[in-house]
Amino acid sequence: MRKLWKVLTVCTLALSLFASSALADITIMTNDTTNEWWPELEALIEAGSGVQIEAVTSPSNPDDRVAKFTTILASGDSSVDLININDEMITQYMAAGFLAPLEEDVMKADVAQNFDQNFMQDRYMLDGHIYGVPTYNGALTMWVNQDMLDAAGVKVPTNKEEFIEAIKAMSKPEEGIYGYGGSWEATYSHNEIGVFINLFGGDCFDWSNEKSREALQFMYDMANTWKCTSLAQLSEQYEPMNQKFFDKKYGIILQWCGWMEGLAKTAGLYGEDQVHMIAMPTFETSSAFMDAWYYVLNKSSQNYDEAKKVLDYIASPDFELAYLRLANQPPARVDVLNGDAVKGPEYSAFTDLLSNLQLYHNTSIMRGRPMVPATMEYITVTGTLFQQYILGEISLDDLGKQQLAAYAEMK
Repeated sequence: MRKLWKVLTVCTLALSLFASSALADITIMTNDTTNEWWPELEALIEAGSGVQIEAVTSPSNPDDRVAKFTTILASGDSSVDLININDEMITQYMAAGFLAPLEEDVMKADVAQNFDQNFMQDRYMLDGHIYGVPTYNGALTMWVNQDMLDAAGVKVPTNKEEFIEAIKAMSKPEEGIYGYGGSWEATYSHNEIGVFINLFGGDCFDWSNEKSREALQFMYDMANTWKCTSLAQLSEQYEPMNQKFFDKKYGIILQWCGWMEGLAKTAGLYGEDQVHMIAMPTFETSSAFMDAWYYVLNKSSQNYDEAKKVLDYIASPDFELAYLRLANQPPARVDVLNGDAVKGPEYSAFTDLLSNLQLYHNTSIMRGRPMVPATMEYITVTGTLFQQYILGEISLDDLGKQQLAAYAEMK
């Protein structure tokens, strides 16, 4: 009798485990599961798609996360259907052929048209195929210390000439005060290099291009000729740059809008008379970078139909509004960003974030950051070359030649 009871217990447990696993139609991997709001978002995804999901937490360390995702995708592992990845990873995985294209069902023309087209072309589209569904879009925007502008007697810059006037007027290098502050550490400088190249109408992948050379010369002049930005920032990442900005050591910086807004509000410095975002000035053009995280479909998935139902929901306005409310991230769909729904009282806490993004979408060309499949290697190599140029160790001609060689090797 005891043996029979043990057998029944084992069978019952096995059936229970089978039933539990059978509830999940697909498996997704995301770091969003570490947030307290995840259960609510998961329930909304399941209700909106009609698909039961099993959510697996991805590694929190970025290097471990990339290693885990790459192992799954490269090995043909079908145990994970949808993966939540960033700009760097989608560039690498599209080129490697690890992802399933989505333009024939999920990101059909009537859906895809609602997302920023320039950013789509730059970042998650390859050879006419769309490979990701963004969960949000941020932007690298320009921020000013209004106190410093006022004290220097200059206005918010709207063009190149006014920008130069402003950073010169605010700079007191002998006191460690600079009109422009950057994050020019080798692995961070690519963001600002790209912004200035785009402002001059250059080519981010060709630093020998005439307009690209103008931008790079401009950055050299800021640091060396005009003394409007500090050589110390060649070792700085975002955190020290942010602190110097708040300490009124830097007058103008470039920073991701949602992050800087949150930091400034926490510090009690946010406002039109203190720290605030401005429209990107027009040099040759007005252009700004966007960023995103995406859900992508593992090409080896055995659950295409169910996975695409989930992606359909993630591409919908309902998901984007939920992600705004829960994750404090601005919508990737331009129609949602500019629509009436976000004006509702439940989104009042996000008024500044939304208006900042709306300003950039309506006044600037939004682009994806220049990346290649070997993204981090390329960023490090070109960042190091840029530093050597700023320090006068190589010429502008040599910089262009060596950058092109690095691009040819890693693209």
